[in-house]
Amino acid sequence: MLYFIAWWAIFTGIMQIIFSIANWKTIGGKVWLLIGGIISVIFGGLLLSDPVAGALAVLWLIAVYLILLGVALIMFSIWLCTKRKDFAKAAGA
Repeated sequence: MLYFIAWWAIFTGIMQIIFSIANWKTIGGKVWLLIGGIISVIFGGLLLSDPVAGALAVLWLIAVYLILLGVALIMFSIWLCTKRKDFAKAAGA
């Protein structure tokens, strides 16, 4: 299960980083999504680097990861909501 969580975090982090960089100029302000992706990759790397870590340490690592990722994604969604009118204009609505 630990390896699954680690690889899942690395994969989703890489996808977030790629998406934020690929759409940086079209939408802009993807810094929070980029930060969330970096946090995910670091978390997955930490889990893979020491898989024999105690259950309590892994639990704390998962908790800190989810809190940091949640804050980054909330900041991204707030930014996205402030740009709603710009997106509607661009879509022609």
